[in-house]
Amino acid sequence: MIFADFAKALGQFFDPRFLRVLLIGVALSLALLFGVYAGFVQILDWLTPETFTLPWVGEVTWVRDLLGWGSLALMIGLSVFLMVPVASAFTGLFLDAARAHAFGQFLRILRHVSAPGCGGTRHTAQSAVSRTLVPLR
Repeated sequence: MIFADFAKALGQFFDPRFLRVLLIGVALSLALLFGVYAGFVQILDWLTPETFTLPWVGEVTWVRDLLGWGSLALMIGLSVFLMVPVASAFTGLFLDAARAHAFGQFLRILRHVSAPGCGGTRHTAQSAVSRTLVPLR
């Protein structure tokens, strides 16, 4: 039963309403990652002098390059851990559209099913479900 439900969920993956929510979450997460990285590089450039003078070595001019490439490696490593919660948070902001679509499909399926315990009256499962569920707004 769980695998069948999982297969149904994967079947909805390419539905435009669900895919839109997913792509918006990922795009906003990537935009935030690039924005944070650009700010981090600017702060590194601001804090790092052009050259260092080290005893017995002399002037070192490649420190900014080293910090720039090191910060890129650091952001790539940190993004593995930070992108999942940030993408989930951004996706959560737009879940109302996906919820409305899923709820609409659920009610469409239940439209012609008799509600249990109605004794053959004209109440359908849709009206029974809609009476028990509170709209999320």
